[in-house]
Amino acid sequence: MSLTYDRHTTAEQVCKEFAPQIKGRTILVTGPSLSSLGFITAAAMAAHEPGLFILIGRNATRLHEAEEALHKINSELEIKIVQCDMSVMSETKKAAEEILSWNVNIDILVANAGVMLVPETITPEGFELTLATNYLSHFLLATLLMPRILNSTSKRIVWVSSGAHKITDLRWDDPNFKAEGSYDRLLSYGQSKTAMVLIARQLAKRYGSQGLQSYSLCPGPNPTALLDHLPLETRVEFGNRFGGLYFENGDINYDSPIWKKPEEGAAVICRAALDPSLEPNGAFLEDSLIAEESCASWGKDPASVEKIWEWTYNVLGEPVPSA
Repeated sequence: MSLTYDRHTTAEQVCKEFAPQIKGRTILVTGPSLSSLGFITAAAMAAHEPGLFILIGRNATRLHEAEEALHKINSELEIKIVQCDMSVMSETKKAAEEILSWNVNIDILVANAGVMLVPETITPEGFELTLATNYLSHFLLATLLMPRILNSTSKRIVWVSSGAHKITDLRWDDPNFKAEGSYDRLLSYGQSKTAMVLIARQLAKRYGSQGLQSYSLCPGPNPTALLDHLPLETRVEFGNRFGGLYFENGDINYDSPIWKKPEEGAAVICRAALDPSLEPNGAFLEDSLIAEESCASWGKDPASVEKIWEWTYNVLGEPVPSA
């Protein structure tokens, strides 16, 4: 009997359903700290004999903690770790160069690392921190590794977006909030997640004929460490906007029906990464289901899907590659 999907489906259930799609595969996960959805995704896959895990993260201690925890699940796992601050494009390029030097194909790339609702910060390279971490670095990593992805068996990229993409379209003319007084935490987070929705569609369109499957998704609100830094006023604002996630004193309202358990949030990541029959290519998922009706209009706009490829290279200050 095949699995029935809903908001309470777990990552373990999905991985059991698609275990043959895990066995022997090389799986790259960014942001795999123990409390993250990236780690929970990897942990659910670990029992089903993946060939290699590649874990990319900023903090060496957390990477080794994740490595140790995964080895407790499967002591025979091969794991490579790459320390990289994904808010820094030069480090992302070096990480990609290191991975390319291994001459291994990448079956599944899970673009999970991210920051959320942070104070206004411009990186030393001149990018707004949220856009740089959540989107620009993952775009750079995916495009640099594309030859290895397209040469793999699975040919899959998963963009961990958010329902927060509904907050705003991309700020096409000022993505780094250079206009004085323009910075807004919700807008910065929302636009980074919209970018992930659009690039999933663009890559599906651009490389689908070569077998690539690319999806974006909303894992649902999960009370992970991503939220730990939020000040009281931001918790209250965010909670009021999205269904009582926090009490007025800033404490997490675990009784809110909006929250998901982490293993439920990771389920949609696992399905996007593993189900070979997902259609249409480039789609948006939520509650482990194709959920195009839940995607904002600007996340489906054909002109924006077309535009984001060249726009991203322009933002990065990189030459647009020839077709």
